[in-house]
Amino acid sequence: MKKLIAVWGSSGSGKTSFAANLAQSLYRFYKEEKRVAVVFASQVVPVLSYMFPEMKKSEMRSLGAALSKPVITKTDILKNMIPVSGMTNFGVMGFIDGENVYSYPEFETDKIKQFLNELRQIVDYVIVDCDPDIKSAFSDALFEMSDILFSVVNPDLKSISWNSSVMSYFDRLNVFKVNFITVVNHKTPGPALPSENFKRTRGDVVLEVPYDEFANKKYSEGKVFTKIRCKEYARSLGEAVEMINFNEGPVYSGVFRRKNEIAYDFNYDMSQDSEAL
Repeated sequence: MKKLIAVWGSSGSGKTSFAANLAQSLYRFYKEEKRVAVVFASQVVPVLSYMFPEMKKSEMRSLGAALSKPVITKTDILKNMIPVSGMTNFGVMGFIDGENVYSYPEFETDKIKQFLNELRQIVDYVIVDCDPDIKSAFSDALFEMSDILFSVVNPDLKSISWNSSVMSYFDRLNVFKVNFITVVNHKTPGPALPSENFKRTRGDVVLEVPYDEFANKKYSEGKVFTKIRCKEYARSLGEAVEMINFNEGPVYSGVFRRKNEIAYDFNYDMSQDSEAL
């Protein structure tokens, strides 16, 4: 059963590293038998240059190139997907160093929907690290299409304030409300708002991710997709994987429920585009 998962949050909340580690956890959970793609949608801070620091710029492939096609095909997507060494059936898409919001014509929501639909026919799981801008085309498409949305916040007053300021907007989006999962991400080892206090403040917290020094280190060193070492951190990601794969509910404090999914009969063979990779 194919799933589209959105990871959303403020800048600096750790949503990008959470999205990357969640994609890796899904991939390893299925022992590399499922196809997983992670998409980093921000044009403000392109991530590919620091996720793949040893890759030459001439070898980089841009998400923008695929989105700029008049009609997006599976070949366009595969040509602009970056494989990760040692991880078969795992791909990464994003913008490259030097690109910004003015590098391409403004992407319309319908174009993003077309891209996501095509990508979802190629892989089993799509994880998208959203642009923090709730008015962006990616946000508009994902708020409507995603099966699950993880909202990543830090246990501090600044992050809570930012997150709460947009909740009134979410309240109007009934299309995905039942799939909204709040993630408390302990990005730093320093003082934090007590979890219980935070849960009383937010009311919908269902997942807490502990601080992991190695996870932060591998992110800063450009080794994002190396295996997770911290058992507590891995256990939290395992809980997220369970939420994604939960078939019927409600579960987790009544917040997470399965959304009716679009059935895809198209069984795509990636070998058809082996020349494009």
